[in-house]
Amino acid sequence: MSGGRSLLLLLHPEPDRRLAAGGGRAARLQPAGRRRHLGGDAGVARRHPLATGFRPALRRHRPRRGRGRRRPLLSADDLPVPGLERPAPGGAEVAVIAPARRQRRERLISGLLLAGVVASLLVVAGHVRPRLDLTQDRLFSLAPVTREVLGRLEDRLQVKFYFNRRLEGAEALLPARLVLRDFLDEVEAAGGGRVRVETVDPTESVAARSAAEAAGITAIPMPTSDAAGARIVNVYQGLELRYQDRTEVLPVLVPGEVEFAFVAAVDSLLRDRRPVVGLVSREPPMPPALPGVAEAVPPGREFESLRIRLGRRYAVRDLDLAEDAPDRLSDLAALIVARPERLSPREVFEIDQYLAGGGRVLVLWDGERIDVETNRPQPTETGLDDWLAAMGVRPEKAMVWDQAGFPFPIPGAPVRLPDGTEVRGPGRTVNYGLWPIVQASGLAADHIACQGLANLCFLWAHGLALGPLPAGVTAEVLVRTSPATGALAGDFDLEPYLENVERLARRARSGQEQRSRALVVALRGAFPSFFADREPPVAGRPIRSAAEPGLLVVVGDADAFSNRGIEVAAPSLGPSGNPQLAANLVDWLCQEEGLVDLRVRGGRPRRIRNFRQEALAAVGALDPDLDPDRREELVAEAERRERRIRRLISWGNVLVPPFLVLLLALGHFAFHRARARRPWRPAGGGEGTT
Repeated sequence: MSGGRSLLLLLHPEPDRRLAAGGGRAARLQPAGRRRHLGGDAGVARRHPLATGFRPALRRHRPRRGRGRRRPLLSADDLPVPGLERPAPGGAEVAVIAPARRQRRERLISGLLLAGVVASLLVVAGHVRPRLDLTQDRLFSLAPVTREVLGRLEDRLQVKFYFNRRLEGAEALLPARLVLRDFLDEVEAAGGGRVRVETVDPTESVAARSAAEAAGITAIPMPTSDAAGARIVNVYQGLELRYQDRTEVLPVLVPGEVEFAFVAAVDSLLRDRRPVVGLVSREPPMPPALPGVAEAVPPGREFESLRIRLGRRYAVRDLDLAEDAPDRLSDLAALIVARPERLSPREVFEIDQYLAGGGRVLVLWDGERIDVETNRPQPTETGLDDWLAAMGVRPEKAMVWDQAGFPFPIPGAPVRLPDGTEVRGPGRTVNYGLWPIVQASGLAADHIACQGLANLCFLWAHGLALGPLPAGVTAEVLVRTSPATGALAGDFDLEPYLENVERLARRARSGQEQRSRALVVALRGAFPSFFADREPPVAGRPIRSAAEPGLLVVVGDADAFSNRGIEVAAPSLGPSGNPQLAANLVDWLCQEEGLVDLRVRGGRPRRIRNFRQEALAAVGALDPDLDPDRREELVAEAERRERRIRRLISWGNVLVPPFLVLLLALGHFAFHRARARRPWRPAGGGEGTT
């Protein structure tokens, strides 16, 4: 064929398959230049002498002489040259390969097509944001509730991110800035054109700084130092959201909480008004607000911290059920009854009718007040016990004593030295059982209000017993103490000093049986009215009974959500989970389950294994009744046990990985050795060779 080098394709009717590169490949390409010239036109294939009598081109027919590398065997189907095949005389088939010019043209076309496909993929990838988030809680992906809230936008949401781009002296904030920027980019992409994110640096101009201050975003002074000395760096890291004629401001953004705060702010912008949570208590009312005068919280407002925390999301309304009109409860998303004291029948009736009509009630029950001067409990009458018993909950009068109590540091006894000076001996840490600490093992793991919680601290709590439930009502225990829990009844000293703690522990063990006790229970269903077969305290009012499904949550400790309980925390255990529990319960009552899941996202504690505590428990050194000498012996044994465990783990980290690699190598070798021993069989079947 003119313009290119001719190749002969020889096909034999009965080829030797053992010489083929694969099953069915019986054709061999041979250059025409290595044999006698066929004569005639170079573009026409003539009958080759080797084709006479269908003589195969086998290895034994060729002279043994040195030559270069042979060309591989190819199937006739691998040569797409339609129209160029011609049958050779005598039955042998000879084909002529396309010239090199056509091959170059085909390569060029293939390259252009490949470039077009790659360019198309790049254009599509610019509009699609593929992400692979392998974290357990999908921390680097938007939550479903975030996308749901963004999908409710009907107009443009303008987001202004105030931050200073240059962080000289505060470079430690750069990773947090990257997380915030990535989150805002994801929000803008998920907004579908309805979200616009703008960044503003208040340090670049006076106008930008004035705009930030007008929005309520102020600088955070951070002390830093460099070669020039100590100085203060003003850091801006706030967010302003505008939607239609409404505005929400997040003065300070924290990477771990930015998604929850953002979704809560956008959800508030989309609502005509904030959900209302009513609170009933015996606290003194707030004084009337005066212009230009900061409000002073009067003494006795023990749930003010709870109001402040709930006020970030809800409108908290103080209620007086004895005087307020019944319609003030009709628009409530939830009702909180905090530390009920001497409730009148009218107040109990209003709570009963609200729950029977499908309301959601949170009762923070407590049977006493703690006298801070005498450190003794003062029993109180709640007026709500009979109503709770009718609903299926019976609070216990005795306080719980849990061996897994709050760790209180006890200073050592004074010791007089030979020179006459007096010093304190080594101190101890005792578990104050009247403040039980509940970890993840005491929580309902499958309940949304308990997800991500840990270190719940209850103060002088009471157990809750579930009695006969009304028809159609179900109950669930959300929080319970450890199995080593007793009870203390009567009058006793609450001071957490060593002798008193040991005395209370012995008294709790010698009293009621040691068992786990419920501290938080939830009941749901259509609740019948407590006054269905009684005379209602309000004449002329129709009584609702089991009208709609409602929800009742009872907590056996009001102090856990008081100002003291919200802020209590043990340094050795980390931050308290009480504020998060309160927020989760209220969000769940208000049917904001998506926000509950978003709040606890990524907040699950990753606790480090405490080998020393495990060793002390294994040898029995935590028993409070041990004498000092025996305790010292057990502590020494626990230390030896701890060292053995640590040494075993260290050697395991050194020896186990190479041992696993060796096993993998042996398995790889055994697999390929067994595979090499299998006899070869052609793809079409038949006998093979070894």
